[in-house]
Amino acid sequence: MEEQVKQILSKFEEITELLTDEKVLADPSCYKEIAKERSEMEEVVSVAKQLQDIYTTLEDDEAVINANDDAELVSLAKTEREELEPKREELEQKL
Repeated sequence: MEEQVKQILSKFEEITELLTDEKVLADPSCYKEIAKERSEMEEVVSVAKQLQDIYTTLEDDEAVINANDDAELVSLAKTEREELEPKREELEQKL
């Protein structure tokens, strides 16, 4: 799923960059089509960005849990992980 999120965000970035391309700007129908495609992706991209943040946080939490001798930090990381897992699952369902 993480790879799918990266692909979605990459595609969105490519489309956004196309909107600044001189060839696209010179062709109103092409610009309109690309702008529409970008607009249709915005909701999915929002979910993908949230998931990307969750994946990063979960990886950081796992690193803290595995590498830290500080019981309080480990406890905080485990609590955060437990709170994020249901949200991760919910967002993955939306994609």
